Amino acid sequence: MHGLPWDLVKNTTRDQQRLLWEIIQRDQKDKFEFENASTMVGVAKALGGGVKT
Repeated sequence: MHGLPWDLVKNTTRDQQRLLWEIIQRDQKDKFEFENASTMVGVAKALGGGVKT
């Protein structure tokens, strides 16, 4: 998902690379948290829990 085109990164500075890395890390963290919350809601519903969505 986060494959960056070579043309975009071949002339970047270290600071720019760090910024891109930070964006990727935050995106992966957000994605994990969303998927985790979705899974928990699904499991709760499957087990008969009263979860509001």
